[in-house]
Amino acid sequence: STGQASQQDVIKLTVEQSMLTSELITLEARREAAAASIKSLVNMNQEDPLAGEPELPRRRASFDLGKVMDAAMASAPGITVLKAEAEADELGATLAEKSYYPDFMVGVAPIQRDGRFESYDLMFQVNLPIWRGKYESFSSGAKARARAARSSLEAGRSKKALEVKGAAIEVEA
Repeated sequence: STGQASQQDVIKLTVEQSMLTSELITLEARREAAAASIKSLVNMNQEDPLAGEPELPRRRASFDLGKVMDAAMASAPGITVLKAEAEADELGATLAEKSYYPDFMVGVAPIQRDGRFESYDLMFQVNLPIWRGKYESFSSGAKARARAARSSLEAGRSKKALEVKGAAIEVEA
């Protein structure tokens, strides 16, 4: 009785073989559906065979992971959005810092009587930011938003790097 497989191993093997056969049938059906879609897209007769079904190359793909990573970071719309948000929030923080500066306003207005211009008014206004607490909270909030946006950008870059590295590992495997 040595060298013989147990009944349980035979059943497992039979089940796995039938699952593989089922998957092969499903993939063949998908291939036929894809071929039909391609034929309809290029206006071919459905009975005509597709011209040449090339085999996949046997050699491994070679690529520079750094270049792929740079291209992925440059072309990812999510990263671009996060970068724009970070820049906007940093500019907002810079603008909030400028709220401590005094505001100056100069204006000229004509004075009109009986349909003619008689003279001009010259206006000069200065706003001094003496309530610093209001400006400090505005500035600290803008700085916090800028830090949060930079953190989101770095998290997005890390996530994209993980996706690219995972895809590279799958390609190399």
